[in-house]
Amino acid sequence: MVAPAVLAAWLLAGCGDAPGEMAPAMKDKEPTGVDQLATSSGDDGAPAVPGDACDSAPVVVAGALTVSLKGATAELEGGDVDGLTCTFDGPDTFFRHVVGRRADVRITARGAGFTPTVAILGSGCADAFACAKGLPAAMLDVAAGTELVFAIGIGADEPVLATAGLEDDLAVSVELELREVIAAGDTCGLLGQGRCETGSACLPDEDGGSRCTSVDGDTCSTATPVEIAFGSTLVAVDPSRPYGDAHQHPCTGARRREVVMRVQWPATAATLTVSTLAPDVGLAVRGPGCAATEALGCAQPGPSGASVSLDTSGAGSAFVFVELPVDDLDDDDSELGPFEVAIALAP
Repeated sequence: MVAPAVLAAWLLAGCGDAPGEMAPAMKDKEPTGVDQLATSSGDDGAPAVPGDACDSAPVVVAGALTVSLKGATAELEGGDVDGLTCTFDGPDTFFRHVVGRRADVRITARGAGFTPTVAILGSGCADAFACAKGLPAAMLDVAAGTELVFAIGIGADEPVLATAGLEDDLAVSVELELREVIAAGDTCGLLGQGRCETGSACLPDEDGGSRCTSVDGDTCSTATPVEIAFGSTLVAVDPSRPYGDAHQHPCTGARRREVVMRVQWPATAATLTVSTLAPDVGLAVRGPGCAATEALGCAQPGPSGASVSLDTSGAGSAFVFVELPVDDLDDDDSELGPFEVAIALAP
């Protein structure tokens, strides 16, 4: 499941559909823009609007392209697409792309004198995976062979609609970027190659190269096990380890690397309290599963730490997320040294 696009630590230069190939550098292919797409005609002999309907969306390659909303209709008006979280109430246009390799996908749209809305949809436009206005829309870890449709729209109240006379008046510059996702165990670290899959990091191997290596405690699937009875225990956290940012919570998590623990206790009604004195560290709890819809508690980071308490209702297990401070340098290093998280169970 892909939540509405909230971005975390994105490489500005996306890669293309082959390792090491940067999407914007595909100079040997003709860009797919207004001039290339406006080749069909309507019933009255006037040029039809390219991609005016989802089912006729033209295929494009990754990189930079230009589309126009001049003469387009408002197909998405009313929000009939499941998961569409932003408003499409004016003219819109569509194009599609087939993802050649497992990759993160990001699309940015900039209008000439207006702010367009952009969405990433399923192949039949029945489902929306991401939607944004004034910001990029992103979809993480898309499987190879997936066909996506991208919708670009303009608000019905935009003043430029009343004054647009030429096609360029409603032109939108679009950047479609792909960043390869490398499976655990595969070679990594080449310039522009992409990122390791969630739950792994690019680490040196015994052969002198680098491979995507699973990191304990990085995601729910590799969560650090913690067993407690009534009482409390301290768990050491080392922020220097190569944790990633795979989870977001109601009050924290964006752009924060996290440590994930699977806490288990005797299945009896009790109060679970998770706390830390470390500054600028957030906490969150989900259970019994790891889905975002199973959030149980959340504590915002503060200058003197954070604490969250909840009634376990006899569940017997929960996932605890320790959200590390945001690093201004946006790398794997943290100014915060090792610290402890206290986990307590009370009747």
